[in-house]
Amino acid sequence: MTSSMIVRLCLRRGLAVRLHAGFRYQIELILASEFYDAVAGLLSKCAIYCSVQEAESWACIGEERLLQAKWIKKDVGAYEIMAPEKEGSYHVVLRGVVQGASEVMVLSWISDAFEVCKEDTVLGFTPKMLTCLREFDVEEGNKFRFREEYGAGMGTHIYDSTVVLMRFLCMQREAAGKEKEKQKERMDGLALELGSGCGVLGVFLDTIYESVLVTDKGSQLPLLTRNVADNEGRCEVSALDWASPQDWLALTAKMESLPPLRAVYGADILYDAEAARHLVHLLVKLKALLPSESDRTVEVVIAQKMRGDEAVEVPQLFKSFSPEVACEESGVKVWRLAL
Repeated sequence: MTSSMIVRLCLRRGLAVRLHAGFRYQIELILASEFYDAVAGLLSKCAIYCSVQEAESWACIGEERLLQAKWIKKDVGAYEIMAPEKEGSYHVVLRGVVQGASEVMVLSWISDAFEVCKEDTVLGFTPKMLTCLREFDVEEGNKFRFREEYGAGMGTHIYDSTVVLMRFLCMQREAAGKEKEKQKERMDGLALELGSGCGVLGVFLDTIYESVLVTDKGSQLPLLTRNVADNEGRCEVSALDWASPQDWLALTAKMESLPPLRAVYGADILYDAEAARHLVHLLVKLKALLPSESDRTVEVVIAQKMRGDEAVEVPQLFKSFSPEVACEESGVKVWRLAL
């Protein structure tokens, strides 16, 4: 099933990192685009379900319940949640379903861990959490959770292109091997991801390939490394600024100790013309690394949402790599190229 729209539940204001046991708290929610802009007219059609889970075990405390909006004004809704009666560390999980619109995919919102305390132990100023988690069920019975950091940079939240590319790869995998046991077998070789951001796609690729190398600018590595580790990923992590000769040398040195390159992936990495030109040069250098006697084509798969004046002319700019559109969903095109 494809979706015509991908939205995410977002809190308009951060939840406190310490809550009073048994107290009720009002939260304000929006259904947002990938840039956290409220999507007009959708929240009133969305059923919001809330559950509370223990931070360490992720075990549910009680049952999931449907939240009733206290009010909805200008696409912002107020809802009430209750802190657990027992002291401890917890997550709040909010799940949304847009009624009568199965083509709308809603990314759930999971709070960072917060402490529930007795009233007399919550003193002074209580900071608000500036992070949340998103959950993806990409394998049967196996959930991945990824941390997002609000306002920390371009690579700190999850874009529509990443979601579409994961869905595309899932469908490809199902089409290639109908038998479930066959689908669990990892493909040999190395998958290299460029502009890995939060690490969502890289961790997913780790379920498909023998070896995965995720890369991004150095400033992005703390969040990327944490998300890989939190999901028990086997991915190698490396700094890669496409314009940095030092990063390129370090990358090639690391690749020498890994299996042969089989595929290159990227989601939302063509965000402007300058980035696209740097990517072309990077692909040329990657192609030069391939053994001349090899008869294996290295596939490049890029998912990109083209946004107005920033749209990159992929067919023209990447014509030497024979680009073709493999699928299109939710305004995102998945391009296939060949090194």
